[in-house]
Amino acid sequence: MSPNVTAQDPYLLVDHSAETDRTFDVDLNLACNMLSFSDDDGASWVSNPLSCGEPVNDHQTVFTGKAISSPHPLYPKLVYYCFNKLAYTDCTKSLDGGITFLPTANTVNPECSGLNGHGVSDSRGWIYIPYTGCANTPTIAMSKDEGSTWTAIHPAPHSKVNGGDPSLAVDSKDNLYMLWNDTDRKPVLATSTNAGKTWTAPMNLAA
Repeated sequence: MSPNVTAQDPYLLVDHSAETDRTFDVDLNLACNMLSFSDDDGASWVSNPLSCGEPVNDHQTVFTGKAISSPHPLYPKLVYYCFNKLAYTDCTKSLDGGITFLPTANTVNPECSGLNGHGVSDSRGWIYIPYTGCANTPTIAMSKDEGSTWTAIHPAPHSKVNGGDPSLAVDSKDNLYMLWNDTDRKPVLATSTNAGKTWTAPMNLAA
């Protein structure tokens, strides 16, 4: 069990790339996010306050990705931690499994809010963060260089969204799947087989 007994928006990630299947737990507690990780199925935890003192740190997400340019001798993959800063999403990366973090570039977009969903990465180490607050259009921020630069992807530029957190997934062949609520509050899905260059038409998943 995680040591953080009081939390809002808890988020759990199991990193199967590590020999220990390291489990990450990040909890929002007012003006402080607490990251904890366990290498023994929750019997013991190491905790790391990430955003204490930050005035806005909602919609936090933790995910791992293959290193592209950074050395990572202490952990098999980079650990990314991102959170909402109203007008953008603030991201950091860790080379030591979540103990210390380095800043990356913010996903700044003048027409987007920082209301992001949870980030994912593909087999190349490219990272993706979904949004629904970009002119009410489904949007993904993509980085091919560990967050140093970002590119905006629009899976359905003529579609609109109606609140809610978008969901993004990537499979073993690096196909992308994005799910969001349309203006009728129905869940719709678009998929891409070429890293977001082209997408299928949004498909209604509701009855």
